[in-house]
Amino acid sequence: MSWTLKISNLSATGLHDTGSWSDKQDPMLCIGINQEKPQTTQRLKDAGTEGKWSESLEFSLNEETFKSGKLEITCNNQGVFGGYTHIGTGDIALSALIGDQY
Repeated sequence: MSWTLKISNLSATGLHDTGSWSDKQDPMLCIGINQEKPQTTQRLKDAGTEGKWSESLEFSLNEETFKSGKLEITCNNQGVFGGYTHIGTGDIALSALIGDQY
């Protein structure tokens, strides 16, 4: 059996500020499951320490990943020339998000 996990309405608040007075922070997210094929959001130019992303990300899950996978999120400050400054990282078990009703 397989499932599709759709992640939408992404937002972040209270981010650590890695920008400067001359270059406000441009956050973007890198989201993956079990460190496989992460997907990225668009860079939010000059968003600072808060952001809302309008994208929807989809992941195909097999039964093993569905039951024991881990959703991993990294937030970076993406520079105008493509370089990244790490802002923060977090993860959570898919089972904690989805529950055991399946």
